[in-house]
Amino acid sequence: MRRRICFGQRELKKAVKGLFQQSVKALWLEAVLAHLGPWTALAILGLLVGCASLPSQHGFSDIERLATERLGPEIRWNTGNREDAKVAQAVRKLLERPLTAEAAVQIAVLNSHLLQASYEKLGIARADLIQAGLAKNPVFSGTAAFGPSIEWEVALIEDLLDLFTLAARKRAAEVGFEQVKLEVASRVFDLAAKVRSAYYALVGDAQALALLRTAALSTEAAAELAERQVKAGTLSRLEQSMHQALYAQTLLDLARAEAEGRRDREQLNRLLGLWGSDIRWETPGRLPEVPASLPELAHLEARAIAHSLRLSAVKRGVDALATTLETALRFRWLSLLGIGIATHREPDGQFTGPRIELGLPIFDRGQARLARLEAKLRQSEERLAALAVDLRAELRVARDRLVATHEQVHYLRRVLLPLRDTILVETQRQYNGMARSL
Repeated sequence: MRRRICFGQRELKKAVKGLFQQSVKALWLEAVLAHLGPWTALAILGLLVGCASLPSQHGFSDIERLATERLGPEIRWNTGNREDAKVAQAVRKLLERPLTAEAAVQIAVLNSHLLQASYEKLGIARADLIQAGLAKNPVFSGTAAFGPSIEWEVALIEDLLDLFTLAARKRAAEVGFEQVKLEVASRVFDLAAKVRSAYYALVGDAQALALLRTAALSTEAAAELAERQVKAGTLSRLEQSMHQALYAQTLLDLARAEAEGRRDREQLNRLLGLWGSDIRWETPGRLPEVPASLPELAHLEARAIAHSLRLSAVKRGVDALATTLETALRFRWLSLLGIGIATHREPDGQFTGPRIELGLPIFDRGQARLARLEAKLRQSEERLAALAVDLRAELRVARDRLVATHEQVHYLRRVLLPLRDTILVETQRQYNGMARSL
């Protein structure tokens, strides 16, 4: 997967030839502009460079499309307009009804402040993209000398090297913008997954808590009966102490379950971005039924690698670095190439003509910058490979857990639960018999 970018003599000659041709064209243009005067030339250069602008929410529609296709819920980017109030009303309406997993995901993607902060990364990347499409401002300089006569000189210089690399920088910025879009979309899906996990954990806590409360009532009744039997002389102190210990342990388990339920509820509140009176929502009392069979699990790794937004985002980062390195290699010998117009006033008259400024690669030949870019590119490629390995491992672990849990649930239903029912019925009969004997 590692790519290598080579730059030999042929490419060097081609690049130098292209630079020479562009420089000649630029000098010809400057010679023509010289007859128009510096201020007219400045205006024309500004029109040639132009300006760049993008909508304030550029790229967010792609994230909306991905969210709709893969998740279903609507997402919104709050920008301080009237639509934000409608979003808040929609969230409150969802909280008025018993909270479902789908409603929890919808609330989270609409109301999460961390997700809204992630959307602002699009605005930052949009600004970087606009900046990459802008040329540097021309530099105006002037000198004056006073003596028997006044001599002065003014010049208007544009960095032509910046113009030559403009298209490459813009391509790299576009790839970087695509990377940010994929990263933000990945945050949306990560939040939805966390919300679903926290929601089912909370509903499971509530269901387990109800069972523990029933168990606490049963062990309390058994402990009371054991105490009465001890007083009647039909039960030993050892057996009575065992009943008391079981009741005490059940109360301890119940307290732990209540604390865990409160903690899981606050975890879900954080993910949903709720506070104040909005945290008084309710959930259904039971988890949904376990499906009789599992979905198709073949070729999961290939599908995960093909559809992973995290992996695609890292790939875009590698592409952006490769584009930046290619541009740096092409112009490694040039640090400054300025072409402009200069007007010089002497006693003999006024002279106007083109001016060129060329940086000489004597001390800094760009070797440190190139080495840094090459190292960053190799680093990004290794991180991409590591991420692919991690994703495959995470998927295999999740698949094995799903299969094992599904088998355990069906074993509990087929074997353990019938046995527990039998034990409960027989215990109830013995309890009723002992209660009648007392």
